[in-house]
Amino acid sequence: MKEFLTIFLALCLGAGGFMTGRNYGEKTFRETDEYKNLISAQEELKFTRAELETVKTEAQNIAERAIANHVKLEPAVIKVPVEKTVPSPKKVFDANKLRSYEWILTNSQNREDVQKNLKNVEIKDLNLFLASAKETPVESFEPIFGTYRGRMFDIDKKEYASMLMKINAVPKGDGNTFAKGEVRLFNNGNETLGSDFETETLGYIVSGTHGFLINPAGENKFWQLYKVKDTQQLTGYMYEKSALGKTRTIGSFVLNRTDKF
Repeated sequence: MKEFLTIFLALCLGAGGFMTGRNYGEKTFRETDEYKNLISAQEELKFTRAELETVKTEAQNIAERAIANHVKLEPAVIKVPVEKTVPSPKKVFDANKLRSYEWILTNSQNREDVQKNLKNVEIKDLNLFLASAKETPVESFEPIFGTYRGRMFDIDKKEYASMLMKINAVPKGDGNTFAKGEVRLFNNGNETLGSDFETETLGYIVSGTHGFLINPAGENKFWQLYKVKDTQQLTGYMYEKSALGKTRTIGSFVLNRTDKF
């Protein structure tokens, strides 16, 4: 009986140790170093958070005082590198190229050659041409004096109008001369353009070239003229210059001289 009681008490103590989560002589979790370190870290974290809140509050107070005292904060200046642009080369009228084609045109042998060679002397940019040209005295235009008639064709080679051009030199009392003449276009018998002129500066010439550019009425219309030696024809282009300075080709023409046979 005594032995039975001893065994029973031992079993009860073992069960009690199992229920409390530790064996006899073991420390509880709260008594371990790990638990104590965890509690200490939590306390330090609470202190750090409190310090952070204090710093944030102080910074906010400083900013509010600065605004209240009208403290001006200078904006940061950011320097952005500027890309350097290289200017495009200035365009220059190619008088040498034009001169070669002019020689071929003015030495054409017949109307077919004139029409074929004329396309090579068309001016694409009047501004570029005029920048290289000079206003020229009337006497320099002597090769194209006379009366000429013929047809003008548009850029699509369709008949645009019948054309009359008359240019003559008239002496002045001071020994100089001025140009007097007219330019007219007709369509179905009706005059669509008429310009009479008297001027001391008939137009422009680029030095060394064989052609003439006249602007007799001082308007936005220009006439590029060439005298064909063998056929005595006057040929060239009619241009219009827009308000924006753009060049528009109206048409080309080959005119026969009618005042000299």
